[in-house]
Amino acid sequence: MFKVKDLFKKYPFSWSQLQYIFSSLFSEDIFRLYLENRYIDDSIVRRLNYVASLYSEGVPLEYILGKASFYGLSLRVNRSVLIPRPETEIMVEKVIDYLRNMSLSQFTVLDLGTGSGNISLALAEMASAEALIISSDISFSALEVAKENFAHYSCNNIYPLCANMFSAFKEKVFDIIVTNPPYVESTYLKKAPFLRHEPLLALQAGEDGLDFIRKIISQAGVFLKKKGRLFMEIGYNQAERVKKELECSHKLRLVETFFDYTGKERIIVAERIN
Repeated sequence: MFKVKDLFKKYPFSWSQLQYIFSSLFSEDIFRLYLENRYIDDSIVRRLNYVASLYSEGVPLEYILGKASFYGLSLRVNRSVLIPRPETEIMVEKVIDYLRNMSLSQFTVLDLGTGSGNISLALAEMASAEALIISSDISFSALEVAKENFAHYSCNNIYPLCANMFSAFKEKVFDIIVTNPPYVESTYLKKAPFLRHEPLLALQAGEDGLDFIRKIISQAGVFLKKKGRLFMEIGYNQAERVKKELECSHKLRLVETFFDYTGKERIIVAERIN
């Protein structure tokens, strides 16, 4: 056995990661253990060794622990779904701001490519208006994860649906379409080993990364109500190309863009023209 203060010498984890591990696996407050100068039990050491071995192989901590944090929510995740990113929290925040400014009493949202259901849940939990949220994904295994998360938070206004893009929907039914589509270039994936554990279906989007973005821009306007809005996350280097795609759209017009924490345009907002 060894003491909590020696964890940093033995394992490749930061303080925040150790907090996350101890609260997730052992329901323990590592601050309290540290202040009490406690010893680490052998049973905990064995589990820490297992976590560290997977982590050293490049497996993200979220997949090892089976959970991830997003917008204050604790979500179940596995390799069927992407690990939620901070950029997506920015997009959710902008959707919520828009809904509050519009003072809508009711709204209908399509969360296209829901994955773990993180966007749907954040909107359902934070939006003040009455919401009907359709959470669609082409991946049945991803939807199973999303359903678990919806059930955990007892959300009865989110409807998961297995569907390919817009194939299951009627025209002019959504106030908002929000999406974090696949947008990673196939060439980039080959030199990004840190992504190899995440689902290829949710990442790869052709040679230039715009395969799904083009489809969304060409089709989304049909399914939005008049003045309905599309909120879409894009790659850090794609803003100008996406804007050009929108210029060619007969149904959508660019409204504004938002930046990520590094100053890159990452969120595109477009509105149905007529």
